[in-house]
Amino acid sequence: MRVKGHRSAHLIVVIWLLLAGRTVAQDAPTRTTQPEQNYILSWTGEVLYPQALHFTVALGRLGAEVALARLTLIPESGDPVVLDMNLQDALVVRAPYAELAYTYVLPAAAPPPLFSTIRYRWDVLTTQSETARIDDSLVMADGRVTWIVDEAVNPSFSLTLPDVSADTQAIVATLRRTLRPVYERLAVDLGTSPVLQVMVYPDELSQSIPPGCVQSDTGDWVARGLVTGIEQTCDLQMADQVLRVSKRTLVRVPTVTTANLQAEITRQLVDRFYQPAWAGKDVPAWFLNGIQSLYLPASNRNSYGTLAAVARTGSLLSLDVMRQPPESAANRDLWHAQSEGMVLYIAAQSGIDRVIQLARSLESAGSFDAAYESSTGRALSALLPDLRRWLFTSGAPAAFGLNLYAPATATPTVTRTATPTATLTPSATPTLTPTATVTGVLTFTPLPTFTPTSTRTLAPVTVTPRPPGSLDAPPPAAASSYSSAALLVMGAALLVAIIVLLLSLFRRR
Repeated sequence: MRVKGHRSAHLIVVIWLLLAGRTVAQDAPTRTTQPEQNYILSWTGEVLYPQALHFTVALGRLGAEVALARLTLIPESGDPVVLDMNLQDALVVRAPYAELAYTYVLPAAAPPPLFSTIRYRWDVLTTQSETARIDDSLVMADGRVTWIVDEAVNPSFSLTLPDVSADTQAIVATLRRTLRPVYERLAVDLGTSPVLQVMVYPDELSQSIPPGCVQSDTGDWVARGLVTGIEQTCDLQMADQVLRVSKRTLVRVPTVTTANLQAEITRQLVDRFYQPAWAGKDVPAWFLNGIQSLYLPASNRNSYGTLAAVARTGSLLSLDVMRQPPESAANRDLWHAQSEGMVLYIAAQSGIDRVIQLARSLESAGSFDAAYESSTGRALSALLPDLRRWLFTSGAPAAFGLNLYAPATATPTVTRTATPTATLTPSATPTLTPTATVTGVLTFTPLPTFTPTSTRTLAPVTVTPRPPGSLDAPPPAAASSYSSAALLVMGAALLVAIIVLLLSLFRRR
């Protein structure tokens, strides 16, 4: 949802109003006429964020003819505020028309929440008993930009940020995708799901901390109206109070980029989850920064080179120096790199779960030193020497690429639509035995049969020489083809056949 800070139109001073008087002035062009507007010519309402609300109303009457003017503010929640104008102070123009102006300073105890709508109504009465009324509204917001409000990352976590470039919507889409796993991981690790409404302010939009107030020409902090240019002295605590009432967490970034927002919002998420357990505990700043870096969506690989180069020369920062963030920029990069390295070393030696256990144990531990020794089995004083040795092992560079949201192993990711794949199961002992493959219906294939034939195979023709004079002698008598035994058998068989035939004939008779 987008919200634009309310900008009412400037009071239009009509030249012929000055010349023609009251009747013509009432016919002058104004905003959309309301039923009871009557002689009200124009009006404005704007937020002097975060300090006050400023209102004006111009009338087609002389200042001396105004008998009563009342401004009623109606917030979304709470009781209406009725303000009867002190005409002596409120009439900033008296002739040839009347103009009233009023600045309402927001109550510090209960300012209206951000992006809430405030309705307002002017009621005016003249000395001739003529009445006039207009109704309008404004939005409690820093009106210098259009805001993208309450973009949900999940039901408990939303983002509000200024729409400062054409890339803002793409940045919001990326943040939704990358920050959702951060919240979910923290919710699992800590067992809670706090509501977090992040409001982003880039440095380019605000000079002050907290944002909203600007410096005037005299160097004072003021809240300034964008339409009228009216300035109101700014209480630097008011912006904090508005944020508290609105239940929003401020995140400051140099510019609105994906990298800046991922880093800073992740740090705020870690604080929101861990601070209830760490309240009142002396937790070293290096451990907090290291835990924040551990949950970042991107890896910390760039820190390894910085830290290894310093460790090689024996110039790591001492534990005393690491207990607090550096005040100067001289050691800032090294301090961040070393705090990340110290926590990553613990994770490399004991596992991520042990780091989370150490962080959670601080709620009941007597001191951080005792909790560290109980969790790792090593004295805290040994951490830096251990870290220095570890940085030059083969596993250290990879540890700086740790990503809590990457898959645990390089296994294929399950997709929404299952794709069947053939899985070959290798045999334990491969053999060369062919396996018959049955396609369709297995049928018996007859073996070939052999049919005997009666064809005789003739022996090859040979020439046998005869002795001399053999052709002159008569050929010898042909030998009998059957032996005498064969003749007896055949005769017996013939006799049996004749007997069988005779018996057959006899039976027929």
